Amino acid sequence: VTDFSDTSLKFLQPHRRQVHYAYAQDEWAFARDWTLTTGVRVDNYSDSGRTTNPRLALVWDASYNVTAKLLLGRAFRAPSFTEQYSVNNPVLGGNPDLRPETIQTLETAIAWTVDARTQMNLSLFRYAMQDIIRGVPNAAPPPASTVQNTGSQTGHGLELEIVSELGRTLRLSGNYAYQRSVDRSTGQDAGYAPHHHLFARADWGFANGWLASTQLNWVADRERASGDARPPIADFSTLDLALHTIRGSNHWDIAFMVRNLFNADVREPSLAPGTALPNDLPMAPRAVYLQASYAL
Repeated sequence: VTDFSDTSLKFLQPHRRQVHYAYAQDEWAFARDWTLTTGVRVDNYSDSGRTTNPRLALVWDASYNVTAKLLLGRAFRAPSFTEQYSVNNPVLGGNPDLRPETIQTLETAIAWTVDARTQMNLSLFRYAMQDIIRGVPNAAPPPASTVQNTGSQTGHGLELEIVSELGRTLRLSGNYAYQRSVDRSTGQDAGYAPHHHLFARADWGFANGWLASTQLNWVADRERASGDARPPIADFSTLDLALHTIRGSNHWDIAFMVRNLFNADVREPSLAPGTALPNDLPMAPRAVYLQASYAL
């Protein structure tokens, strides 16, 4: 064990942070089937400054089974201790002068109860980010880059979700998301996040106290950030299976699960500059689990 407290080799500079906040909210039912909720929150960080974040939600109960919402808001992310006070990191150096990054969002949402067994939700959104916290390459490393507030980003997209109970033993659910984000400094795709994401699941209760489940996860069309010359990130699909007891018998609960049944090569993008790994971040291959628990 080596004590680095009195040397220049410590990873983080010692630091103390104080956070004070205050918020207020009001809900106003100004007409039949209409509700307006407004609020504001002020946060003050001793090391990165103050942010004020208003929010508004307008809700309309359009009919007995349809609800529509309009949501506006502003939020922030304060820099972490590592982002502000990291030293002696050859890859990414901290910056004590960082400010919080902020985001403004506009969302419309519709919830439709089709019948007693089926629910659908649709939301459309737009956002704008400013003062994004990310690494900027240094002219004379090390470190290779330093954390800065730099650039802005805009995006839009949609999310669709469906849940349906088919009889007493079968439940189907799924959601699809589309999004596109643009780095305003380059006019190019911001990268990292997929343009398309589909998730589907089926749960079937059969026999006496047994449940079989399967789920599909599909991720497609992920681009690199501007200036990242690595090849595009491959799309992937994974299929999971599970069989387990619902209530158990004789105090036992048993579960058998297979994750990534077809052993898909799943990788998540690594950041560039910084941890720009040639083959990105590999996720778990096929995995099999058997679990048994006994309740007294």
